[in-house]
Amino acid sequence: PYSLEYISDSAFYKCQRLIELKLPLSLKFIGEYAFANCSNMQLVIADWEDPFVISDNTFAAVSDDCLLYIPILTAAKYLQANWNLPNMREVGVISVHRNVGGTISLSFDEDSGEEMSKDYYFTPYLSFNVTMTPDEGFSLYKVKLNGINVTDSVENNTLLIEEPEENLT
Repeated sequence: PYSLEYISDSAFYKCQRLIELKLPLSLKFIGEYAFANCSNMQLVIADWEDPFVISDNTFAAVSDDCLLYIPILTAAKYLQANWNLPNMREVGVISVHRNVGGTISLSFDEDSGEEMSKDYYFTPYLSFNVTMTPDEGFSLYKVKLNGINVTDSVENNTLLIEEPEENLT
């Protein structure tokens, strides 16, 4: 439930029926071995921009195929907090809003009601690059420019924005 705050030690230890897990933002603590030996677990979704620290053995011996989905640009924080599942993927939506002093907003999931945003300010020019730098080994999920999907236009995590001169102020 969305009001859940604590998962105790060994709460789901060896739970073979547990395949996918979406942790609520209300969660503040996960105990030792809470999900250990859940060998059928394939997916864990964590939406915290600043994750809390867990024990090294919280997810011990989960499936080697298990994916941990986290918000884009947060991998280093999750690794520091011991979220060491076999496969970590930064996912999310980067929206570029073109205004003077515009922002790049990061969202974990375009369809959810939960929005986690971080603002980056830039000054627009006739043409300029917006470079997104997820941690090594991770990739962008989706990139939007003014609400339009431009993921295919991103090369080497860089989006070239060519703005008509009459739109600049």
